[in-house]
Amino acid sequence: MASSLTGTSGTVGLTKVNVQQMIDYAFRDAGKYAEEITPELTLAAKQALFYLLMQLSNKGVNLWLLKYVVVGGMRNTRQLYLPVGTTDVLEANYRLQTPTTPNQNPNNIFSIQTVTPDVFYTIAPGASLLATYSENTTLLNAGFYSYSTTDQLILEASNDNVTWSSVGTIIKNIPQNNWGYIQIDSSPNTPYWRLRNAGTTAVKTYAVNLANVQQDIPLARLNRDDYFSLPNKDFVSDRGLQYWFDRQLTPIMDVWPVPQDDTQIFQLVLEYQMYDVGTLTNQLAIPDRWIPYVQAKLSHLLSLQLHGVDLNKIVYLENMARELFVEAADEDRDKSPIYFAPNISYYTI
Repeated sequence: MASSLTGTSGTVGLTKVNVQQMIDYAFRDAGKYAEEITPELTLAAKQALFYLLMQLSNKGVNLWLLKYVVVGGMRNTRQLYLPVGTTDVLEANYRLQTPTTPNQNPNNIFSIQTVTPDVFYTIAPGASLLATYSENTTLLNAGFYSYSTTDQLILEASNDNVTWSSVGTIIKNIPQNNWGYIQIDSSPNTPYWRLRNAGTTAVKTYAVNLANVQQDIPLARLNRDDYFSLPNKDFVSDRGLQYWFDRQLTPIMDVWPVPQDDTQIFQLVLEYQMYDVGTLTNQLAIPDRWIPYVQAKLSHLLSLQLHGVDLNKIVYLENMARELFVEAADEDRDKSPIYFAPNISYYTI
């Protein structure tokens, strides 16, 4: 039986807490008030908040920071360059795909196996590269290759070549000249597709990959010792089997065997680091359920830097932050069932 509540806001998720409000709250927790807060203390509070957010990446998987991406491999190249901010590769699949070839294929850039640097198609600002099929076609992933890391193209679909709807934006957000890809989860079934340049500069496209059939095959993760024990790390093949995640300042994923062409793609589940603190008017990119812990931990961190804060107050704030972290971390799960399948069998030596 439904019931109505009177005297309530009637809204959910509209209350926002910005960085300035969190810092002011933390200072009050530590016994400092507005007239005592100097610009230097505010800067120290922002720095403490940044450290706090980065430390959360060391405490386990943050479910709200997981992203599903499709990354393209390059011929005879071991490494897949990952987006800036990647902290780990949680899942990796080799995607067996079937590229499509539209009725028209300018400069032979559709469904090719090798990128040719001197053959390209220029998409001027506001212009489009059209892909017309003889029958209705669905696409499961789409990508383009260019030598600029800032290029973007909007993928659009149409039933009549007149009215177009956006399917997604393909963004080159990796630090090397490479592929930009998107995964299409709910594809229209239409004969007309196009890549539109909504930017202010021309995009030189060297290859376009539009695929309508796919099969995902899991890759096995290697540790550093096993990867370096491979006798031929540059062995090439038509599909990847394993990978090693090299945690550098710019993280790199080494695939083995190495792709033998330019159209191999990989589906990844990546964990990202949190957004920077930004300005005082920004909001933190964290779920509301984590705000009490972040607030309490910031109060504790500031209490350690301020003069004259009672030791009992510091210990109290530390214990409060620890308790709130346990509550938030215990609930930060996908609640799916867990199955254990023991495999007890004979072995040989």
